[in-house]
Amino acid sequence: MHTKEKSGSEPVLLREREVIQRYGLGGPFLRKRRRLGLEPIFVKVGRCVFYRVRDLENWLEKGAIHPGQRRGLSAAAGHEAREVRSR
Repeated sequence: MHTKEKSGSEPVLLREREVIQRYGLGGPFLRKRRRLGLEPIFVKVGRCVFYRVRDLENWLEKGAIHPGQRRGLSAAAGHEAREVRSR
């Protein structure tokens, strides 16, 4: 079950199994991150766990690695690190 947006096209909330199917993430991976208090943000209603699509999309975008950028560094930090190494 998921709640639809007002337009009726895209769901606002996804259950864990829908997140697994839609994004290819593992159930144990999601459960461990919830237990550790890590993203993605989730919504709990009773014992049911839901994920907002916008929170998932934002979380995935934050983890995107762009060409020329080292993992774990912002673009600015990556540029500064390259300048220091070249000296």
